[in-house]
Amino acid sequence: PARALAEACDQFGANPIDSRRESLDFEITEVEAKQRRLVRLFTAGDLPESMLADESRTLAERRARLETERANLAPEVAPALNREMLAARMPQALTAIRRWVSEADGDELGLLLGALNARMTASRAAVEISGEVPLIDSSGYADLVTIERTSA
Repeated sequence: PARALAEACDQFGANPIDSRRESLDFEITEVEAKQRRLVRLFTAGDLPESMLADESRTLAERRARLETERANLAPEVAPALNREMLAARMPQALTAIRRWVSEADGDELGLLLGALNARMTASRAAVEISGEVPLIDSSGYADLVTIERTSA
């Protein structure tokens, strides 16, 4: 369970799109703060109108570029990984998977390999087997056969 949890955290941990989105949000907030400061300086009479227009235009253009870039990022599609929930459910899920795998044969074994998106590569020096464990909503009982047949 600890190894599977570590793998899940590695896979779902850092998302470069989320990092860029956070960076853009921060930059947009900074531009908004500068725009508010300009308004305060102008209304207090500490900033001439000619300087206000130039600086205002520059900040508005920068904000528009940042907002466009943020809008063009891929939409947020997955919720953040709930590490505590995953850690609590991992032993039970792995026990169920181990039992099902050890009993699988014939068509069930084919369904298993398909459900896990199993990939195998071999050379004279090494064999690599990789796959994915689907996250299953535990609110209702579902096994890998049901999931594979439903997705097919």
